[in-house]
Amino acid sequence: MATVQHKHGSVTRVSFWVLGILAAFAAAAVLYVHYVARTSSTSVDQATVQRLQSAKHFQSTFPAQRQTFDLAKKSTLRHAALNAIGMELREVGGMATGSPESVFAMLSHLGGFGEIIWVDQWTNFPIRLPPTKIPGQVVVPRRDAVRAALDAIETSGGCLVKAGENRYLVAKVSESKKFEAAIRALGWLDGSQPPWINAKREP
Repeated sequence: MATVQHKHGSVTRVSFWVLGILAAFAAAAVLYVHYVARTSSTSVDQATVQRLQSAKHFQSTFPAQRQTFDLAKKSTLRHAALNAIGMELREVGGMATGSPESVFAMLSHLGGFGEIIWVDQWTNFPIRLPPTKIPGQVVVPRRDAVRAALDAIETSGGCLVKAGENRYLVAKVSESKKFEAAIRALGWLDGSQPPWINAKREP
């Protein structure tokens, strides 16, 4: 009988130890979730949020992807096929100057990036295009033009940050994490819209 009671007592003590360990883990998990939630909420820079809300923006009303379908209906299959793979020729004299507005417009119009937004005062980008296909003009395949724009942004220390459905922010790499946090805080990745989009919807 004494042996049975001793075993019973040992099992009881083990059970208490297990319950204690589980309780400690549970308490640690609660503290971790609370800490993560608190740090994630306080890590958002409100000045960055305000910069995003007043960002400059451009979105093509007739981007290259829509042009492919239009060409398939109105032009030859060859033209539509060239457009689909980005090999149709485009005049990009404005972008060749390196003007930020022209570069961003080309990304939206020719690159299929949707709406392009930016908050920084970018200087002219170093655009490097292949030789023109038409003397006297800056005419290159669309795919080469888009690649040149992306390379120029990268060379200048910039990158593209997802800022919602069909929307990208041109930001400095050094600030990308800060902008990503602000974009999440604004809910743009979850369907919320920037002020200029909501303003268009108001009667």
